[in-house]
Amino acid sequence: MISFLRLAHPLLILACLSLAMAACSKKPALINGQVFVVTKGGENIKMGAVPVRVIPEEQFKEIARTTATAIERQQALEDEHRAGMKAKDQLLEELEQMKPKDLAVPALEALLQEVREEQGIEGMRGPSSTLWVEAFASALPPTQIQTDADGRFTAEVASKVWLVAVGQRHSAGNTEEYLWVQPYEPPQEGLPQPILISNRDNMSVKEEFYTLVAALLGKQTSLIVSTQAKPTDAVIQWASKIREQASKKVAEAMAKAEAELKERERLVAEAKAKVIAEQRERERIAAVVKSDPRQLQTSNLGSKIDLPISSEVWQMFCFIASGSFTMGSPESEDGRGDNENQVEVTLSQPFWLAKTEVTQAQWEAVMGSNPSQFKGANLPVENVSWDDA
Repeated sequence: MISFLRLAHPLLILACLSLAMAACSKKPALINGQVFVVTKGGENIKMGAVPVRVIPEEQFKEIARTTATAIERQQALEDEHRAGMKAKDQLLEELEQMKPKDLAVPALEALLQEVREEQGIEGMRGPSSTLWVEAFASALPPTQIQTDADGRFTAEVASKVWLVAVGQRHSAGNTEEYLWVQPYEPPQEGLPQPILISNRDNMSVKEEFYTLVAALLGKQTSLIVSTQAKPTDAVIQWASKIREQASKKVAEAMAKAEAELKERERLVAEAKAKVIAEQRERERIAAVVKSDPRQLQTSNLGSKIDLPISSEVWQMFCFIASGSFTMGSPESEDGRGDNENQVEVTLSQPFWLAKTEVTQAQWEAVMGSNPSQFKGANLPVENVSWDDA
């Protein structure tokens, strides 16, 4: 099996053919030839044990027709592949444009990564570069001649034929395979000149081989590369599905973000309303106490009240109802002190007790100064004596 065709190569394949022909051109002529390559340095490398096929032109036309069809099919697959990759690039660009500003959408990022890594869909998988090579090799007749160790061979030719030789060379750890395809027609008279087979351009092997066989078949000699090829149905369906998923994920993310924003706004509004309500209640209680201090002797004001110390400083008090209770700790309590004997205490009147220690802000609002060492408006006042209090 020929796995690689090499027509455009810096090496030259030289077939030196010398003929010993009969005077009548219709009689078979004996061809003596030799196959070798010339390296860049000008060294002649003998191509020993090279299979050579001598194929009549009509038979070779059928082989050429099969191979040309395979090349056209491979070109169509390559065009589809380019169209598929272009569709993939366009899809990536569309997904990038779907990204909402200032909003991360992890599901969309996952789809982007999926698209970047996708290679297995029909129309995005690169076609094998050896499809047409395999078609050509399978159409060739069995090997008729094989060169000797020096690359020499002989053959009888009565009319126009095509000479096909396949060679392989190992160099610097690499294996290079060559294909020599050349028409040959016995001259009417005289001896033929040696035939130098080389390709002096940089066209790809596929395009050059197509030019060779297309000329024989009367086809357009240039292989057409379509710029209007469309992606396969599989690629179109895949891209459509990805777009649909991306649109759905973005819509869901934006809806969620909008719902979260509304919830935050609701909570902020609720907190503001609560602060306003509390402030109004404090002002109401302060007004009640101011107008009728006797209200402090009852629980009519609730269990907790805020009373103003100044226009900006307030103090919270908790209502302590009248009644009796046991103060102290039982003897069985762990860590009990000797001065914690239990006694019965009776509160004959209710009173209000500050919920916290007096803060520095509260002290300063009343006393006009702050003797505390560790400053902080809401920290307890310190460096004050019982008499100061």
